[in-house]
Amino acid sequence: MKPDLEIDFDRPGPDYHRKAVKGRRELLARAVGAQQGARKILDLSAGLAQDAVFLCQMGFTVTAVERHPVIAGLLTSALQRTRRPELRERLTIREGDARDVLREPDCARDFDAAYFDPMYPLKKKSALPRKEMLLFRELVGDDADAAEVVRLALRLGPPRLAVKRPLKAPPLLEGVKHSFEGTTVRYDIYVRS
Repeated sequence: MKPDLEIDFDRPGPDYHRKAVKGRRELLARAVGAQQGARKILDLSAGLAQDAVFLCQMGFTVTAVERHPVIAGLLTSALQRTRRPELRERLTIREGDARDVLREPDCARDFDAAYFDPMYPLKKKSALPRKEMLLFRELVGDDADAAEVVRLALRLGPPRLAVKRPLKAPPLLEGVKHSFEGTTVRYDIYVRS
């Protein structure tokens, strides 16, 4: 019997209540361009929306796109139930493919930056991911089109793109302008010309 997957933005715990102790100097905030004035973020791969929620907590307005209808439905339901005003005011969940959203005529003008966190490749020699992530991966699969999403975002999307990667993984595409490195992840920054 498989465990149930539930998304609840109000539930205590680190996943949706991460503290932004550095404010807009947080690594993720710097990656999406807080210091350059970015305020409206297009999250191209919502997943469980943990980063989208964190961005909202720091004052960003986020449109999070999720292509898997079950996950998008769970996120929408969690957003409708939440009592957190920063999420009700600043988070929008959209079901759909990021590539279609990027092709919308006003996409580049409507957002200051795009954020992309594709599914990480499974490591051969590592501890198993948390139970929820295993279930999530089984449900949605791998992001085989991740490089295509990055190419399209650089052609049609907002002027800045931050791509989350494992610290030692290669970039999804050449042309990284800068990287912000943490202890386990890094954000590769691309700038649309």
